[in-house]
Amino acid sequence: MNSPRRVEVLRIDYVVTPTTTFYVRGITSRELYEGMSTHGSNPNNWPQMPLRYDLLGRGLVANLTKVISARTVVEFTAGVNRGLQDRWPLNATVLAANQRSKVGLQSLGQLHPEINPMDIVPQCTFGGVPNAVNLATDAKFPFVGRNNIWNFTNNFSHVRGSHALKIGIYFEPTSRDARRDSAFNGNFDFGRNVNNPLDSNWAWANTVLGNFNSYSESDAATFGWGRFKNLEWFLQDNWKVTRRLTLDYGIRFYWT
Repeated sequence: MNSPRRVEVLRIDYVVTPTTTFYVRGITSRELYEGMSTHGSNPNNWPQMPLRYDLLGRGLVANLTKVISARTVVEFTAGVNRGLQDRWPLNATVLAANQRSKVGLQSLGQLHPEINPMDIVPQCTFGGVPNAVNLATDAKFPFVGRNNIWNFTNNFSHVRGSHALKIGIYFEPTSRDARRDSAFNGNFDFGRNVNNPLDSNWAWANTVLGNFNSYSESDAATFGWGRFKNLEWFLQDNWKVTRRLTLDYGIRFYWT
């Protein structure tokens, strides 16, 4: 498994006035997994589909802090993070070894070939064969995921006598779009079945003869379009009761 990773961060600070500061920070990251990844549903006892799993991250945040007086400070932060996930065959050779037209199955029909544009061989199970390797491609293949998280924070701090008060609000809307599981390439069960008059009593022989217990296939590719909103707000106080005693207390609410 080859899994390089890199992260780059750039931050720029700017003193707008003696009482106002601003910064902006950008971050990019990339993680790459090449080989027999544990992601998806690849068999664990043979390398059917080595993958290239690419994760890209992009983030940008800006912060403005204003000192209103010697006792009062207000702070506003806004940011966005974007994650991109793509899972594909490791290379053209790996893809060809899993395509119907390249392994002699070009005459094997499919009810909805439009949802299998890469022409991937069907899923197959061979019940009754000890330690049988099954044909099992990731049911979300090729996987595509796009996550976007926005966040907005506003904090207000004020010192009054022996109390250091702080109140704030945090809002985070999120979108999460990704391909979900489906039998996009079809699923054959060649296991033994005593109720099948054509059963050969051995799954491998059933496969050669074309005797299968069942076949299933999705009629459309499936995607999930997730939308979430998180809202939080709080109030806290740092109270110097005496020179030897300080109390920190507050309350925070979450709406998810």
